[in-house]
Amino acid sequence: EWKKVADYWYSFQRDYSRAAPPGQLLLARYKEGMALREVKANDANSGIVMAEVATRFRSLPDAEKLPPVVDAAAHARWLGLESQFNDFQAIHFNYTRQQDLVYVLKIKNARMSKLLDLYTEVIKYGSGRWSEASLTRLGEAYRNFNKGLLDAPTPKGLDPEQQDLYRSTLESQALPLEDKATDAFDKAVQTSSKSGVYTEWTLKAQDYLREYKPDEYGDVHKPSLVDSQPAAVTAKPVAQTGAPAGSGGN
Repeated sequence: EWKKVADYWYSFQRDYSRAAPPGQLLLARYKEGMALREVKANDANSGIVMAEVATRFRSLPDAEKLPPVVDAAAHARWLGLESQFNDFQAIHFNYTRQQDLVYVLKIKNARMSKLLDLYTEVIKYGSGRWSEASLTRLGEAYRNFNKGLLDAPTPKGLDPEQQDLYRSTLESQALPLEDKATDAFDKAVQTSSKSGVYTEWTLKAQDYLREYKPDEYGDVHKPSLVDSQPAAVTAKPVAQTGAPAGSGGN
């Protein structure tokens, strides 16, 4: 009963506003937002709550930035980027007029640059899980860009020589994007190795790398994933007391 779960965590923040440490209150807000995501009528409210979680994290004292808090804030920020990622993926190059393709290419380039900045911001939170997710998303974006250019139709009215030149130009634009995609997927796997956090995002990055580097990733071991609290890369393990917002089953 997700509405009751959301109400519980909302009341927690009210009842323990003076007793609980700021990090615990932020976790309660995050749990409220996650519950609201399950209540479809409150999708907009969940977005507001998650945006607040990411904003409040920046003002927390370093001692409060324990691994669960870091993961919660990074996840909240990452979720806020999903609509922009999906909008980027939806931009295609299925145009037969060269001027249309050039126009859309500029838009896609600008959106790619923006995504790079936003996902880099998430990585700086220091969460192993959501750093891997961000790098995998960047790899997917570069991959989408690359394939979109390679699959773009040839404009009408070009003679064979002009068609070859046009395809060569598109390929020269597309090939560096493939390199950036594989680099992002590689970094996702490396982040998993360094942080000790092996997630579904690691698996997804490895799947893509098998496509690009079959010799290196032809046979990837896939251990069973368990539901656990992943450790953050940069958070310091500081002992903390107070109301247990970081514990519980919801």
